[in-house]
This record gives sequence, structure tokens and C-alpha cells, in this order.
Amino acid sequence: NQHRFPGVMIKARLLSHYPYSHSFGHVLGYVGRINAQELAEIDTINYSASHYIGKLGIEKYYEEELHGKVGYQEVENDATGRSVRVLKEIKAIPGKNIYLTIDSGLQFVAEKALGSQRGAIVAIQPATGQVLAMVSQPSYDPNIFVLGINQKDYKELQQSENRPLFNRALRGLYPFASTIKPYLALQALNTGVVTAEYSIYDPGWFQLRNYSRRYHDSTKNGHGSVSLNNAIAFSCDIYFYEIALKLGIRRMGDILTQFGFGDVTGIDLEEELPGTVASPEWKRKMKGVRWYEGDTVISGIGQGFMQATPLQLAAATATLANRGERFMPYLLLGEQVSDKTYSPQAPIPLESVVLKDAQYWDTVINAMKEVVASPRGTARRYGRQHTYTIAAKTGTAQVVSRRNPEQEDNQANMPERFRDHHLFIAFAPVDNPKIAIAIITENSNTAIEAARSVLDYYLGNRTTATQPTRQYVNRPTQNKTEKTSA
Repeated sequence: NQHRFPGVMIKARLLSHYPYSHSFGHVLGYVGRINAQELAEIDTINYSASHYIGKLGIEKYYEEELHGKVGYQEVENDATGRSVRVLKEIKAIPGKNIYLTIDSGLQFVAEKALGSQRGAIVAIQPATGQVLAMVSQPSYDPNIFVLGINQKDYKELQQSENRPLFNRALRGLYPFASTIKPYLALQALNTGVVTAEYSIYDPGWFQLRNYSRRYHDSTKNGHGSVSLNNAIAFSCDIYFYEIALKLGIRRMGDILTQFGFGDVTGIDLEEELPGTVASPEWKRKMKGVRWYEGDTVISGIGQGFMQATPLQLAAATATLANRGERFMPYLLLGEQVSDKTYSPQAPIPLESVVLKDAQYWDTVINAMKEVVASPRGTARRYGRQHTYTIAAKTGTAQVVSRRNPEQEDNQANMPERFRDHHLFIAFAPVDNPKIAIAIITENSNTAIEAARSVLDYYLGNRTTATQPTRQYVNRPTQNKTEKTSA
């Protein structure tokens, strides 16, 4: 029908579509129209057949690999616009097929486990560093950005109090809370500050010499006599106030840095934040005031200025599972150029955490097993009916300070946004770790239940996974046709 519409030309466009919508929004990111800033930075010839470019996530990080090279045809047409012959052709080079480490089934389970709660779940394969799942809730539908989102809808996403555009897994900065305790325990053992048998008496409070302020335990009347094992299993704050003072902030910062805190992990995404390993120099620079002994005390239970992302917590938990062997977290499982051979991504080793005595790893990991297994463990509601061994640590991060710490902490009576955040780190099975996870639930105490769903699925019944086990991204070959009249 071309002859019926003189001057009209039909052109095909290449558009991306994300079939899993919200489920992979924060991992894949999206492509959108090339803006003025990007136009000044790219090879405009290579983008002459496309108006789209990766904006976030995998789409942005692997833009060059996914895009390929544009092809051309110089065509001779007759008077009706019909092609007569090809005068010249430069073939397009297809972009690579990018395969990701994400286990789609696990991703869906993790997403469901968080439900409507704000938070994040990151799961890593300890032996390689492969990221098996990365969920940030709430998420967004990347498809709405492909053709361009209108100002009203974008403003609604931006101003939503639940912040769906915010990638909590990569950029959420949360207090360590009690998840810091296994790392400090390792440092205390390694530096000889304490032994595995060292114990204290916990009356429910701690007081610095010559100071009137009392630092309280999570249990009003204390835990009584507490060893290192019980201090981790029951999450005894008083024990770690003592440990913090014995170690000092320098040695605390040293072990955290060895596990990768205070720096980006290096994952193949560009939006990651480094978190904070606080020090006297950091506080002077950022706050303009000196470091106090009380700062060291509260750092011992992961409060104060210390901050980490869920990704950092998961990577450090994987290092615990490996007893010091570290790998960079990564999402690229492998890539394939057109119909050529598939090339897998090799694990990326990092500098290991080396202790003076390997027994220290066993001491701390055995204590983490009691977090779930002991009738007094802080994760005892995880339950015992599971087919795998698990080492874990819980954490509770205060959102607002208690006016009177001695009063009963009734979270249910507080406004929802003022309630504590809850953290959970774990790896399983203990003797042959296949998965390490970190979970944060904002203003909600559901992290333990979420962890149970994720680990049960990955280590047990996987029949609920109806989606592909690997998610991939690819883009079609891009061609530009130039026509010349006869």
C-alpha cells in the first residue's frame, strides 16, 4: 500500500520489555531515551539506529557489551520507494547475551518473603561470590521508563514515602546493630583481649568509670554470668560494651575493614554506597567534634555512627561462612557473542581475613549456631524443623532513642515509622555453606521469618519455582538503512 500514501515511510523501532516487571527492577535497571548529557559522551554514529541507552542497573553497567555495533545498508530505490539493489553494506555486530547469577526462583521467593514490608534481601554463594538474589522493597516497574514517564507519575514515585526508586540493597545505610558482634568477637579472640572462656556478670546495665550514665542491656534484669558463646547467642550488650572498651575503636575498625566494611564491594552495579566505619578522624571531619569513650561503647553493639548496606552485610557473612576467604560479589554469570561459545565469569578473589588461630572461626560460628538452636537464642523462633544447619546473628537498630531505657519497650504502641529496624545475617549449611544472606526489614520484626522462607526454598523444596533459574538480558542487532533515490 506504499503507493497510496506518498511521503509516508514506515520504520521499525527496537524497544526493551521487562517481562518480570517489579521483581528485577533494581537489578536490571532500565533503558531510556538518550539525553543531552549522554549524547555528548557516546559515539553518536554507533547510536544512530537507536534512541535508547542503559540508565540504571545491569542495563547501564553493561551498556557497551549489550549495545553492539550498528550496521548500514546503502540501498538504491526506484521511483515508488521500492528497493532495487543494495549498493553497500556494513554488517551489524550483535550485542552480547548477558547471563546473570540471579536465581529467578529464589528472587521471587525473597520478594514474596518481604511482602509489603520495606526492606532488602541479598543472598550470595559463598564459594564464588555470585549474587543469587537481590531484592529491594518496594520496587518499581522498569517498563514505564522505556518510552518515557510523564512528570506526574515520576513525581509520584519520587515523593512516595516508601521510596520505590531507592535501591536499599546497594544504597540503604543501616546501623550494624548486633550483627557487628561476631566480627568484634573474632578480633577480641585474635588480639588476645579475651579467650573463649572469658565471662562477665551482666546485671542489666553498664557504666563507664567516673560517668553517671548507664548503658542498658536488651534484657532489663541482665543475663547473669555470660561467656563469649552466650554473648553472641543471647546477644548480650553488656559483654560487648566490655569488648569494645578492651579493643578500642582502632582495632574495631581494623577488623571491620578487613571484612570489607567502609568501602564498596565492587559489584558490577554503579550505584553502590560504601557505608561507614567510624573513627576519631571521621567524626572530627564529619561532625566537627572529638571522639568520646561513649562512642566506642555504643559502637560495640553496632549503634552510633557505624553503617553498612545489606550487600556489604551479605558479603561479610559469606566471608564468615568461608572462614576468611573473600570473593567480590558479582552478577555476571557469563556472556555469549551471537552464536559463539559461552564464556563464564570466574570468581574474583579478594584479600582473605587471616586469624592467628583457625579455632577462633569455630568458636564464633558455633556461637552463631546457638542463635537459632538454643532455647534462649535471639532467633529461636526460626524453629528447629529444618533439614540443614544454620549459623546466624540477629540485630535490632533503633530508629528513635528511648527517653527512658528502663521502661518496657513496647514497639506495638509506637507509630509504625518509629519502630525498630530488624536485621538478620546467616549462612547454611554450616559445614558446607551454599548460601549466605543478609536481611533488613524496616520498622518491622519479620526478618527471621523472611530468612526462613528463603533458606528453606534454596536448601530444600524448590518445586515452587516456575520461572527460569537464570535471568538474562539481551538486545537485538541494531541496523540503520540509508536510502538513495535512483
